[in-house]
Amino acid sequence: MLPAECFAKAAKEPKLAEDKDTEDDGAARDREALKKAFRYERAKRRACAERLNVLFPGKT
Repeated sequence: MLPAECFAKAAKEPKLAEDKDTEDDGAARDREALKKAFRYERAKRRACAERLNVLFPGKT
């Protein structure tokens, strides 16, 4: 049986309010860090799934 964490549905990226008039540098950095963290999570899941598919072909 393959580990479910590689194939579990990932959380959706939260939509942050974009108020261009009040956004400061800290909020912009936080927004970029959040986007980077979600890209990293998706890449990790994709790499895990690819490795498992190579190790156990036809099991997914």
